[in-house]
Amino acid sequence: MLGNDAPVASVVGEIVPDREFYDYASKYDSTSTSEPVIPAKLTKAESKAIREMAVAAFKACDCAGLGACGLS
Repeated sequence: MLGNDAPVASVVGEIVPDREFYDYASKYDSTSTSEPVIPAKLTKAESKAIREMAVAAFKACDCAGLGACGLS
């Protein structure tokens, strides 16, 4: 998310973890094989819906500037 009065959501990305949960080791361990998938493998409609929800959440929380959202 980027913006103040008219925030814009970036492309939707996905992390494919190398274990059941994307935990500290999955993210930072040098032997981790977790992979980012950008853009995420979604339909255009799914991606649009997620980006719209992200903008709505950003506005509802009165955020500004730069923000990152994570859904699980």
